Amino acid sequence: MRFPLFFWRPVARFLNRHTGMRTILAMLLQPGSVKQVDCYGYQARLDSKFIVDGICLLLQEFDPDYDDFCRSLLERNAVLVDVGCYSGITMFSALQSVAGQARIYGFEPDPRQYDRCLANIALNPQLTNRLKILPCALSDTDGEVRFNDSGCGEMRYMAGRGHYMADVNGTVVAPSRRLDNWVAQEGLERLDCIKCDAEGHEMQVLRGALGTIERFRPAVF
Repeated sequence: MRFPLFFWRPVARFLNRHTGMRTILAMLLQPGSVKQVDCYGYQARLDSKFIVDGICLLLQEFDPDYDDFCRSLLERNAVLVDVGCYSGITMFSALQSVAGQARIYGFEPDPRQYDRCLANIALNPQLTNRLKILPCALSDTDGEVRFNDSGCGEMRYMAGRGHYMADVNGTVVAPSRRLDNWVAQEGLERLDCIKCDAEGHEMQVLRGALGTIERFRPAVF
């Protein structure tokens, strides 16, 4: 049964603003429930053992604030950078807001979520030329980052910095790029939006993107 948005949206907003409640929700959901569902008009395989997927399975959307942000600001043929694109859910939200007419570059350093994101994109072959996913983190340096998997689907991210510390001997290692350097290498001529969900590492991401922000003046979420 699909409940109306006016019922679920306050619930979804509350869960997204209160990490503790999201964790409780994840515990209440039956772990390992994998379903292929319609997700913002696209197909996705969601697994309830991951908090983000669990919220989508229960509430039929993830972040109403981001959904509204995309609908109010994005135009067709917009170019977006999705920092922490996870399993692709937020990219699907952005695409829905512009009827699939956008170009999105996603950055996901967690190898497990990167693979899940590629698998979800593969379920939607019409998006092949719309989405490009990179298995790296954005930061204020080109190099590598270390972090640990919290075990509940959210990364305790960027050892030594941010709010979700692991330790300097984090078990997962991923390459990092400054957005400014990547944009120059990619030859981007337009950028309309940066969505940044870097688990406490947002300031480092933005420091590495100052030139890009000054040049393109993108909306930042």
